[in-house]
Amino acid sequence: MSEHAAERRVGQHLKTLPCKKHTGAWITLTVLMLLLIALGVWGYHTYRQARYVMAQEQSVMTQAKKITDKAKIAVKAQDLVTLKALAKDPTLEQMKTETAHAQAVMHNRNWTFLSHIPVLGNDVKVVQHLTSAAHDAVSDILPQFLNPLSSLVDQKWQENGQINLQPLLAVESQLTQGSKQLNSLTSDIQKLPHARIGKIEQARVKLVTKLVPLSRQISKSLDSLQYVTKLLSSPEEKTIILASATTAEIHSSNGLIGSLGNMTVGNNKIQMGEFHSNSEFESLGKIMDSPEAERIFNGDEHYYSMDIRDVTIDPDYDKVAKHIMNAWQASAYRVNNQPLGVLMVDPVFVQELIKLTGNVSTPIGIQVTGDNAAAFLQNGIYFESTSNKVQDTIFGVVTAQAVHNIVDNLNPMTAIKIAKVIPDFAKQRHISFYSTDPQLQKIAEDMNLTPRAQSSETKPQIGLYVNSNMASKMDYYEQRNVSVQQTAGPQQDGVTGQRTYTVTLTIQNTLDPATVGNLPIYISGGEAGHLKELLLAYAPQGGTIASQGNEFVQETWNGKSLLRTRFNILPGQQATYTFQVITSPKATTGLTVDQSPMAR
Repeated sequence: MSEHAAERRVGQHLKTLPCKKHTGAWITLTVLMLLLIALGVWGYHTYRQARYVMAQEQSVMTQAKKITDKAKIAVKAQDLVTLKALAKDPTLEQMKTETAHAQAVMHNRNWTFLSHIPVLGNDVKVVQHLTSAAHDAVSDILPQFLNPLSSLVDQKWQENGQINLQPLLAVESQLTQGSKQLNSLTSDIQKLPHARIGKIEQARVKLVTKLVPLSRQISKSLDSLQYVTKLLSSPEEKTIILASATTAEIHSSNGLIGSLGNMTVGNNKIQMGEFHSNSEFESLGKIMDSPEAERIFNGDEHYYSMDIRDVTIDPDYDKVAKHIMNAWQASAYRVNNQPLGVLMVDPVFVQELIKLTGNVSTPIGIQVTGDNAAAFLQNGIYFESTSNKVQDTIFGVVTAQAVHNIVDNLNPMTAIKIAKVIPDFAKQRHISFYSTDPQLQKIAEDMNLTPRAQSSETKPQIGLYVNSNMASKMDYYEQRNVSVQQTAGPQQDGVTGQRTYTVTLTIQNTLDPATVGNLPIYISGGEAGHLKELLLAYAPQGGTIASQGNEFVQETWNGKSLLRTRFNILPGQQATYTFQVITSPKATTGLTVDQSPMAR
């Protein structure tokens, strides 16, 4: 082959080969396509993992609600078997498994890599922390509470007149450890940064909103339990004065005091003393020595004697309790040491105790139950007997037996049931407590058991207090309704600012006019069937109150501003009072209403 022919063949062959430039482009395109496919697969896989974690966490929340609902139903039904088995409930194991899976997924290589990406990584870290927190809560913290509580439910705390504190002491350290772990976990979650992705931020906020009050409440409850245990086990026995009031003859804090009794606590015992009629303390004479009170209550007409029967006209329960302690210590029943405190209850709360602990038989043969106690003690008793001595005896017997039933059958179930109802009854002033022991008083304050007028600028409250201005039990027929309408200022709680409200109070005399003649004089009073009352209206602390259309007198009592007026409502009629209320500029919540308790 000639040299030229060879060159022609090589040239033809080279033309058939692809250009190097084109080859590089194809290789780059192929690699990019493979990367895109890989990223797509990885992204889809990561998306599925995210959905899986969300589903697992939602499932855990659902399971937790099931456990909570099961516990509530068991407590209500006194189902000790279910309560005892809660610590080993299969649902808990399922929750542990699901939180463990979610935690493992969020800490795999995919999510660990994503956690280092700017902006997005912050949200990934939040989710990682939340999944770890959920697993820790279910696996470590929850058992610290369920295990000891399951061991307590069928224990009896009272044996042969002695309080058996051993079951409580045996689980105290485990409950305390659980509380510390919960507080630590809550603190860590509070420190997490805000997430940019809406759903993640919602989950974080929701968890913080639930955990913070829960951890605080558990800590307070354990502190209270430990201190009460300490008091009960102390070798020094202390006296708590018991005051039985009747809201059928209403005063600001509660009703007229019908009798006083006492119980002692300490040396692993709770012992009930006897109740004594208010007539035994009337001879002590005036207990409230206040020119302001005299002017407000007796300035127009002299009705109040300011003795033991009238001390509840003061809406500040701490002052009421101190008057009662002074009366007790001036009587034949005085104790050597300062009383530990004063517990006041009325027939509405006594009825609830009877409902929880068992019926009571009266000296006149009538069975008092959890359905009829309030009506009998405030109304029916006066149809059965006209003797003040018999009436006072029955009041004392019923109240004392109700407390006896609690002490004699003291166990976790009884304690839980009573603890659940106290907040609502305390809010309505059917039960109040004040202690001379600072730590015990702090517990009382936390439970809102020591109500006062004008107690807070940041949490504004109007006080509407009614005082019977006639010797009768007509307040059994009194019904009150209060409406609150905001007209200016911040609408949301948590926002600081002055708020303005229109508050309307309606008071109704529900007695049927046709039945007035059938009432005993002890019920109907000197002006048969009338509601003859003195109304005190307190402005919120740092705020103002003004009446709209009604005649009120401006007063000051104990350094607090108020309005007062008197009214007389006939059977079947009603009266309406309207106020403009302005809160302090420091207010951070909406206006609430504190008022004298009602008989039913």
